[in-house]
Formats: sequence, C-alpha cells, structure tokens
Amino acid sequence: MSISFIVEKTFVVPVAGLKANGDTNPLSVVMANEPKMIDGDKDAAAAGTTTSWLSGYSYGIDLGTSKTIAGLTAFTIHSGASGAVWYPAPHDFLGMYSSEDNSTWTFLESQHAPTVVFDTAGHFGFTFTLSTNATARYFKIRDDGAAPNPFGHLAILAPGQVLIKIAEIEVVQV
Repeated sequence: MSISFIVEKTFVVPVAGLKANGDTNPLSVVMANEPKMIDGDKDAAAAGTTTSWLSGYSYGIDLGTSKTIAGLTAFTIHSGASGAVWYPAPHDFLGMYSSEDNSTWTFLESQHAPTVVFDTAGHFGFTFTLSTNATARYFKIRDDGAAPNPFGHLAILAPGQVLIKIAEIEVVQV
C-alpha cells in the first residue's frame, strides 16, 4: 500500500512593479509605480531604465498583501547572450530590501554577482535568491555598489552588451 500526497502550491504574482531612480536612502524611500516592470514584455525596457541600472537605483514589486518569497529574478531587455557573466566587482553588488508600507524598508541581505539566468526566449538577467525566505508586501533590489564603482552602474559582460537595462521583475517562488 502506498500513500500519495498532493501539495498545492500558490504562486505569488506581483500586482505592481516599482522603481526608485535615485534611491539615496534605501531604508526610507517611496517607490513609484512602474507597470512595465511586470507586464511580461522582456523586449522593452521599463520606463526610466533606458540608459542602465545606475548605482543607487532600485526596482521591485508590490505583492498586494504580505507574502513569502524566496527571491527575485530581474530580466534585462537583452537576449541571445549565451556567454553572459558579471563584470568584475564592484559592478555586481546588490542589496535586497522588504517593506510593508513602501516607505520604511528593511535590509535583508546583499549579494555579489547573483546567478545569471536565461529564459526560454534567450533573455538574460539574474536571480537574487535569499538565504532565508522573506515575508512582506513590497520587495526591491538595489544597486548597492555606488562606491567604489567607477562606472556608476551594474554591468554584465555579454556579446555586444555591458550595461543592464531592466525589463521585468519576477518572483522566485517558495
């Protein structure tokens, strides 16, 4: 006799994309709504990201209510870069933050060179997987490499592309 269990999984889906271009105080900033951050179109940069992901810029999501996630994946507008890797430090330093009210933020952790990922269409980005799942309504990833980053932006080395132009943020499910 064998017993089987069916585990139902609830997928966490953002209700809004967020951005803070010039997030100079990452613990107290109100992020603006950015619908393109969650519209499913990885071929078009979200508004305000047409140059690159600059130091001190943050991009994130609103989950509508407090939910538990394992991390975030940020996709760029770039595709076909099968050899994409992070540019050497300090162009690869990111911090993840959470909030319940989109004004007071808690630092969760930082990572150097999160895992570079590719979707089935060849778009590349990176996944910031938290060491411990986190629960909140709002989450953001911030380029925390402002100093001593001489270029002032995140950078992934890929054929023909170096600067990150963000297109989408997706939830890493628990």
